[in-house]
Amino acid sequence: MLLTCLLYARYQARALEMLEQRRITTTPIDLQPYVTAAAAHANPKRPAALQLDAYECPPTVRRMRSLLLDAGPALQVLNLCLFPSLDHSLPTFSADLVTLPGGT
Repeated sequence: MLLTCLLYARYQARALEMLEQRRITTTPIDLQPYVTAAAAHANPKRPAALQLDAYECPPTVRRMRSLLLDAGPALQVLNLCLFPSLDHSLPTFSADLVTLPGGT
């Protein structure tokens, strides 16, 4: 299902751009089985689109994961996590952007 309102997609794209600017190679990880499993539990009365992406980004960033959820005007979500390599003394970064009905 194609996302109808990509409210937060630009932030996901910007995170990937920033990694590329720092010459950090991103290798996609196939998460389709997880998306398929989540879709099996979806409520057909409330359609929503889910985009789940993950990347291996050695050497500094071990993994980047992003989730975009589009439930139309009812709900928009971006969850973005960056996990550092265990060889680096860096914190894990996680951000959630959420828009609920009536918000922008």
